[in-house]
This record gives sequence, C-alpha cells and structure tokens, in this order.
Amino acid sequence: MHYSSSSARVILILSIVMSFSSSLLAQTIADLESDLKTAVSFDRLDILHRLTEKYIEINDRRSTKYARQAVTLANNLFQGEMNDNRWIGSYLLLAESYYSREKYFTAQENFIAVKALANPDLHGRFIKSADLYLQKIDSIANSEGGLNEGFLSRTFS
Repeated sequence: MHYSSSSARVILILSIVMSFSSSLLAQTIADLESDLKTAVSFDRLDILHRLTEKYIEINDRRSTKYARQAVTLANNLFQGEMNDNRWIGSYLLLAESYYSREKYFTAQENFIAVKALANPDLHGRFIKSADLYLQKIDSIANSEGGLNEGFLSRTFS
C-alpha cells in the first residue's frame, strides 16, 4: 500500500506541474500584457521575452518594442554579469524581431552584436542561431533580384 500511495503523490505532483506549465504556455498576449503592468525584475524580463516571441510569430512590429525593453532591462539587471543566458537572449530576440519584419540590415547588425557579445563557452547556441540568421540574410541579399529596390526598401524603411 505504501508504494501505491507514493505513486499517487508523484502522479498528482506531475499532473499539477504539467497543468501549470501548459497554462503558462497557453497564456495569451492580452494575459501577458496585463501581467507586464505589475511585473518587476526577472519576472518582467521573462514576460518581455514571451511577448516578443509571440509578436514575432505573428510578424507584428510590437515584437521590436518589447525586445528593446527586454534589452534595456537585461542591461540593468545584469550589470557586470554578461554571461547570463537571459541577457544575451534579449539581444537575440531583438535581432529576430527585426528579421521577422524584414528589416534585414538592422537585423544583421544585431546578430553581429550577439556574436560579439556572446561568450562562446556559455552561449554557443545563441552564436549558432545568429550565424544561421546571418546566412539567411546573406542568401536573401545574394538571391536573384535580392538586392533590388524591394529588398532595399524593406531593409532600410
């Protein structure tokens, strides 16, 4: 009987954790924006990251607004501790927000900054992601007609 009681507790705990996790994943943009109003410190940074990701998914310019806020907050939170993943992640999300909006020149500058700021021993996945985006930008720029007026207007507007 003792074994089944322990198993029941484990199952209960796992189901609570899973339901909590799925409720966080299912948070709507409106929920996150509401939570952002009262969030501070690291909680605020996490919400800014999630909002940026959600707006990137729907290609909305607000992704850049929230990404910029995340970078500013991360710089304040991690003064002198530039090795935290959330710090470099903020910069990567900003670059991704520009990329999703086809602001390729600005995205490229930001991906290069991610590579320059990242510690290769700690941020390898961020560097790899930045490299992949830089290759995509290079491919777009070099594709047939990539450097035409349309590409330049999307990039610099």
